This record gives sequence, structure tokens and C-alpha cells, in this order.
Amino acid sequence: MLLVGSRALRHAGAQYLTPDVKRQWDFDFISTYEEFVAAKKKIKNITRSYPTNKGKAIVVHTQSAIYEFEIAWPGSTAEELLSICKVDNSIARPAEMSFDVFSGIETFIARPNLIFTLKKSHRFLKDSPHFLKTMLDFRHLRSMGCEVPEALTEWYKKREKSTYWYKMPKLDVKKDEFFKDDGIKYIVFHDDIHESVKRFDRPAYTYYMKDGAEVQTDKNKFFACPREIQLAGVVEEAATLAIERSLLPLPGAWTPKYAWTFALNKVCSSITGGYFRAFAYENYFDVLNLYPEGYWEKFQKDLAEGKVRYIEQENN
Repeated sequence: MLLVGSRALRHAGAQYLTPDVKRQWDFDFISTYEEFVAAKKKIKNITRSYPTNKGKAIVVHTQSAIYEFEIAWPGSTAEELLSICKVDNSIARPAEMSFDVFSGIETFIARPNLIFTLKKSHRFLKDSPHFLKTMLDFRHLRSMGCEVPEALTEWYKKREKSTYWYKMPKLDVKKDEFFKDDGIKYIVFHDDIHESVKRFDRPAYTYYMKDGAEVQTDKNKFFACPREIQLAGVVEEAATLAIERSLLPLPGAWTPKYAWTFALNKVCSSITGGYFRAFAYENYFDVLNLYPEGYWEKFQKDLAEGKVRYIEQENN
């Protein structure tokens, strides 16, 4: 059984947050199913337990703590990691026999580099409720000098592949193919939204479009742009997404700021990829400070004036 997460970092003598910030220190383990069963018998005052993450993990609540067990099912990356930890003391160290309530169960404690590797492997996870927490943890561990150890290089690639099981959008296609069959009912033209929310003389993405492409952008062009254009590209992408998928189809459900922030998290994780996602992720807080106040009101005005076109009207 392997202890990971905040508790493991505390055992290493490190903390995520400053002393004046309160945080609940839950227990996060990776274990075989047999180890989970044995551990659960030792946990007192259980109030509820349930499977999560499509059966890959089991959460146990007590009156004073939460225990989450990622199950190392046969053939999983979790099973492989447990095998590595048993033979490589640089990845995890054996826990003392007096370790909390689980004495008698062979337990290892992840070292900071392993915790960093785990965080890095799922920092772009789609629709994660822990998106911001993972980002802060990832940055903090990186600032401590943590890195993916050589012994986990190949394992990290497998872990990342198993985490991002879903397909990412293909950019090297025509516009009609890009928006086809994505489950979204488009009401207005996508490019018109970009035009409405632009921060400068024209939409930021037009500065770094790949020559001859309808959707794909050019990495070299992007990084040749001034920083304000790069940041505007992320701001505008989030604003367009917020309007297209939240504010327009579900009026009144969310505030413009909440919709934009939610969309920004998507831009930093699952809607975009490659260099653009990495840039958005690394510059998240700078982008957050550039919230486009009034973007929804501006869009509604442009829609009323016909500057933003309805798709059905144009096709009829």
C-alpha cells in the first residue's frame, strides 16, 4: 500500500501551504484490493464508503477523516507503480510500523518527486473538480525542485496516456469538420463571437493562424507575438467558449464571470492542447486578472445589431 498526496508530503517534512491557511489533510492511498479490504477493517467510525472514478478508486468517510484508495487492479499503472516502489527506495520509503491505524499492512510513503509525477500526469484532466488545487500543488512542488525521476520516465508516459483517455480536438481539418459531431448545438457563427470579444483591432488568434489553415494555429507565430496578444488569445478563447456553450444556450444559468472562469479552466485542460494549452496553464493567473468585464453585454449588443449572425438565418 502506498501513501501519496498531502499526507505523504507532510511525512517528507514539506508543506503545501503557509501555516495561516487551513486545509483538511485527507489520506490518499494506492493499494491492491486485498490491501484496501484489510485497511478498511482497521478504520473506525465509518459513516459511508463508495466507488469513484469509474470503479478505479474507493472513498471511505469517517467522522474525522476521508480515506481514498486508488485500486491497483491487475494490468493498471497503479499496479506497476506499487511494484516499482517495493524495489526502489528513491521513489518511496517504507513506513514505520506505527504508521497511523494501518500497522501490520506493508505501507510505503511516496517521496516528493513521485507526488510531483502524479500531479503532473493529471494536471490537464478533463472536468476535474480539483483543477485549481492540482495546479497549485504542481506549481508548489516544482518550486521545491521536484521533477519526474528517471526511474519513472516510462511509467509517467503510460500514466498520462491512461489518464487522458478521451480524444482531443483535431486542428488540422476544415472548419466544418472541426465543429462536426461534438455534441454542441451552434446557434451563431463561431468566428462572429471571436470578433465580438476581441481585445484589440482584430481577434487575437488571427495573428498566429497557420498559413492556409482554417482552424490550426502556428506555434512559431504565436510565440513571436507580443505577450499581450498571447494572453488575449486565451482570454478571448475563454470568452467565446463561455458564450457559445453556457450563456447563449442556457441564459441566466450562470453569471458571465462564472461562465468565463469555468471556460478558462476548460481552455487550460481539455478544449485545447499542445503549446496553447501549456501557455494558458502556465499563465493562468495572469489571464484570470484580465477578465473581460462586459463581454457578454457587448456580445448581446452585437447580436441585436446583426454584427453576430444566427446560423439558421444565414442558411435560409
